[in-house]
Amino acid sequence: MCQGCRANYIVRVTDVYPDGQSILLMDNVRRARFRDGFEQEKLLEPGKVYPVSFDVGYTSMIFNAGHRIRVTIGSTGDDWYEVNPQTGGTFGPELPKEMVVAKNTVYHEKERPSQIVVPVYKP
Repeated sequence: MCQGCRANYIVRVTDVYPDGQSILLMDNVRRARFRDGFEQEKLLEPGKVYPVSFDVGYTSMIFNAGHRIRVTIGSTGDDWYEVNPQTGGTFGPELPKEMVVAKNTVYHEKERPSQIVVPVYKP
């Protein structure tokens, strides 16, 4: 969930090896302004809490003994995705003249739970 931001959210799923090495399996970015679909932009109001859902896609992966699944949530990916100026203005391939730092909160409490749904197949 997002409070008072115009940010991007990036969810990454990685395979963490026993030695700590982490290999990216998949990721997906969601602009909060398109949280309800791409038909219309809906900017967020500061101070309000909004649900933001992700579908990072489908894969089939066997995790060897000792490996772990890591799910990370971030709000920047400028090296891979278009820069978001966080101002609510338009964006494009040019670096924006005005940018604001986004301050985001991911809630995971009883009143505002977050969840990760991972189907697991056991042979």
